[in-house]
Amino acid sequence: MFGSDVIDSVELISGGFPAKYGERTGAILDLHTREGNQERIATRADVSMTAVEASSGGPLPGTKKATWLVSARKSYVGTLLREWGADYLTVGYTDVQAKLAMHLTPAHQITFGSMLGTGWFQPGEDSLHYSHIQSGQNNNALFNLGWNWILSPGALLHTQLSLVQQKSWNHDQQEAIPFESRGHDATAQQELGVQLTPRHFLTGGWNVHRAHENFYDNYYDLYVPSFLISAAYRRSAWYSSAYLQDTWQIVPGRLQLNFGGRTEHFTPTRQNLWMPRANLALHLTRNDKLTFAWGEYGQFPDFRQLWGEVYNPNLRAERSNQYIAGFEHRLNDRTRIRVEAYEIGLRDGIFTPNREWRAPRSLDFANAAPMFNGIVPPRLGPYQRNSLNGHTRGIEFVLQRRSANRLSGWISYAYGYSRYSDQADQLSFWGDYDQRHTINAYGGYRLSKTVSMSGKYRFGTNFPIPGFYLARGNGIYITSQRNESRLPFYSRLDLRASKAVYTQRRKLTVYSEVGNLLNRENRACQVREIIQLLASCDKEFPILPSAGMTLEF
Repeated sequence: MFGSDVIDSVELISGGFPAKYGERTGAILDLHTREGNQERIATRADVSMTAVEASSGGPLPGTKKATWLVSARKSYVGTLLREWGADYLTVGYTDVQAKLAMHLTPAHQITFGSMLGTGWFQPGEDSLHYSHIQSGQNNNALFNLGWNWILSPGALLHTQLSLVQQKSWNHDQQEAIPFESRGHDATAQQELGVQLTPRHFLTGGWNVHRAHENFYDNYYDLYVPSFLISAAYRRSAWYSSAYLQDTWQIVPGRLQLNFGGRTEHFTPTRQNLWMPRANLALHLTRNDKLTFAWGEYGQFPDFRQLWGEVYNPNLRAERSNQYIAGFEHRLNDRTRIRVEAYEIGLRDGIFTPNREWRAPRSLDFANAAPMFNGIVPPRLGPYQRNSLNGHTRGIEFVLQRRSANRLSGWISYAYGYSRYSDQADQLSFWGDYDQRHTINAYGGYRLSKTVSMSGKYRFGTNFPIPGFYLARGNGIYITSQRNESRLPFYSRLDLRASKAVYTQRRKLTVYSEVGNLLNRENRACQVREIIQLLASCDKEFPILPSAGMTLEF
């Protein structure tokens, strides 16, 4: 929920990340917000047919050692689609962000940041046939206080305190609230980086946070029939971690090794994780580089898996081993090619088929599973297990050109697959996010100093419809095999053209853009309620023209 105006840097680390990052077996998003302008007040405002956004920042009066930054956004594309009477999944957001940075001395810097935001969704009319959910909303508040202390020219200590509060709820078609969650997380952490020798940079840190959640959910019981409480809990937990890693320049400028380890503890499971990790970078030539990454990763169960509708308070952390190898070749100063292959092995994954409707098998009859019109319905209770094992494998190709003038952009292709097995229920199935082929492309072309055009294209063979479903013709049937049917392929093309007008201290940019130019009917599927018989496959937005202007001064 961070606006582009306040982001200084963002990096998506898909796997093989070093010991500094934890609490995940999948990808990590490393995002940093920028500070306000130190020289003068700089303001940017953007108004279009689908959203409005504004930001402003500068030095505090009388000093350049302290800066402020404020940003606000509001989207109304969902409201626009509803006014048009379109039957699509619609989403919206409103948020306000602020940051204050104070350079007290050359060695001490203090920052305070905050973010208040709300997001909402409303499914399309098709989904209302399969789910009671009419709409949903999520409110978030984030506050953090940071302190950077330069202990010496080769040592930096970073301390941070943060508080996150959230509230989520859904409305059903009778305007009741069948689901509500309220929670907060308080975190304290420190990181120390020390240049031990010209070839060794040592980094270590610790993190402690306390999580709390009040949760309530109900469902429509087909046997009664009436709404019954499926889960209600009020829980708190402590999480703690520590890491240590060394960046070793074995051959400066040619061979670098980053190695270390991480430990994590979670009070509900009373489990300690120890996870070694290593990354190697080898520069074969000035333009060629090999990279290798290996590591062990873990993710503890969340509150809902421990105490929700289908739960197990004795769950353990999910574990994964990740192996990544990459090769990068620079064609010139502006263009590069990168190839990356990966394998991610999952063990002790949390899973149960008891959350989903399915057709009976011999195993169900042997266990005397309840039936409803010949179908096995979801069952509430302590059925979650660490019984899922499997792997994700793939390869990715990226061609990128960076240039401030003329043509710039990138194109990527990825081939991958995810396959899992649950030995307890004798199931083997494709992962919920298994997608065989993925293509992403972005290109921008500057026609002149003031006129530019850009386009973005995304294609995917798409994910399975999550659950025990079989799509045949115009119908969807309940089956005994999971994730056997897939959504139609995903395809979306967006185009944008802009013209800039400069004055002495102002810049006005007028632009027009078209989202989903080919008017492709893309869909996304999910099950929003445990008792929901069929997955909700909402249509994403249709062709969406827009125009707007941006003023900077």
